[in-house]
Amino acid sequence: MAVVHVTASLELLRRRLIGRGREDPAAVEARVMRAAAFRLPAGATSVEIYNDGSVREAGGELLRAVQRWTHPHRT
Repeated sequence: MAVVHVTASLELLRRRLIGRGREDPAAVEARVMRAAAFRLPAGATSVEIYNDGSVREAGGELLRAVQRWTHPHRT
């Protein structure tokens, strides 16, 4: 199994959550703290995609990761 972890910088995550307006400040901070503490399982085949830029950039990273996993001998 392979794990794809899509994340953003903590400050951007905080701004996005506040901007959505669905959670109070304490809930936003709790989510940011959980994100900061998150660790992928040891030994997991994984890729982290940083969603700080455009959807096109993050989507391109995801596509490249899937291609590496499905066609490991291609460059």
